[in-house]
Amino acid sequence: MSEKQKAPAQQSQGKVVEMPKKCTAEGCKNKDVRMSFCEEHFLWYKEGLITSKGKQVKDFDKKFQSFMHRKSKTA
Repeated sequence: MSEKQKAPAQQSQGKVVEMPKKCTAEGCKNKDVRMSFCEEHFLWYKEGLITSKGKQVKDFDKKFQSFMHRKSKTA
C-alpha cells in the first residue's frame, strides 16, 4: 500500500481537523481573527462594548457613542 492510500485511514483514527470558526459577536458571520472575534469586534471587546461571550453590555449605546467620537477624532 502506498503512502497516499494510508493517509485517509490514519486521519479517521482519532485525528480531528479543526473547522474554521466564526466571530462570536451577536449577528456576525465573519471569520474569527483574535480571541474568537473578527477585527472590528475585537476592537469593540477591547473598548468594553461587548463581553467575552459576544453580548452587548448594558450601557452599549453610551459607550458606542463615546467610542465613535474618539475614533472620529483620530481619523
